[in-house]
Amino acid sequence: MNSFFKSQVILQIQNENNLLFLFCAIFFVGLIGIVFKRDHFLITLLSIEIMYLGIIGFSVVISLNTFQNLGQVWALLFLIVAACESAIGLGILIVLHRYGKTLNFENYEKLRG
Repeated sequence: MNSFFKSQVILQIQNENNLLFLFCAIFFVGLIGIVFKRDHFLITLLSIEIMYLGIIGFSVVISLNTFQNLGQVWALLFLIVAACESAIGLGILIVLHRYGKTLNFENYEKLRG
């Protein structure tokens, strides 16, 4: 095995590890957004979308690393779920804004069902 090929393999592994770390960090940024700002509806929705982005990126990097397409299929399914969740969430956001003119959860005690 020549040294150029070894250096390319090591560089590829380091790039994959950096990407995995990046997508884990993106996921935890979304998780921190939910934990610390869970009283505001829009920030909660954006944090969930950021968490979906981290999961999607992580699964794509893993699937490219293992040469299997299953991770990319899961990423596509996560994208579909994220699109449905954001459509429903934005509909709820419009109704809440019309109802109470604010997006804080604490102002909607009457809506508990």
